Amino acid sequence: MAYIQRGTVPLSVQRTPPGKDPESSHGQVRAKASLDMLGSWP
Repeated sequence: MAYIQRGTVPLSVQRTPPGKDPESSHGQVRAKASLDMLGSWP
C-alpha cells in the first residue's frame, strides 16, 4: 500500500474521516475507485 502515498488518495481519505460526515462514505468510494485505477496503471 506504499504506492498509494504517491497518489492523492490519502488526501481525499484524510479530508473525509470515516463516521464524520455522510461524505465520508462517498470519499471512501472515490478512494477505492482511485486505487482500482492505480492498480490498472502500468
